[in-house]
Amino acid sequence: MKNALLALTLGLVAVLGLSVPAVQAGHSCKHRIDAIDPDGDNSMTMGENVRRALAVFKSINNDGDRTLEMDETAGRISTAAFVAADRNKDGKLSRGEWVRRAINLFRLANTDKDRTIECDELASGYGAGLYRMLR
Repeated sequence: MKNALLALTLGLVAVLGLSVPAVQAGHSCKHRIDAIDPDGDNSMTMGENVRRALAVFKSINNDGDRTLEMDETAGRISTAAFVAADRNKDGKLSRGEWVRRAINLFRLANTDKDRTIECDELASGYGAGLYRMLR
């Protein structure tokens, strides 16, 4: 039973394009939250999440159009996550689709339901996905 549950969990993580971040020397959880928390209070609110998602969208939109193509999101979201976020299936992510993904990841990572993401929540699979997307 435990092996089946582990296999199911690992499969879900792979399909959703999530991973648990590896702990690297000098790359603490505090460092990760500081990278995406604009006011430095060691937590990120939904408003901060949306503003950060919009800023990242603008910064990675290399061709300056109104959408992100898959190559522009490389290293931030997986191919499977890109396809899932592309609600109208046009092969691109609009600002709304990009922000919707950030909102969904925020909600999933916010396990204590206090409407903020703290350092420990970034260590979860969904938190790691949110961090990767917004770094």
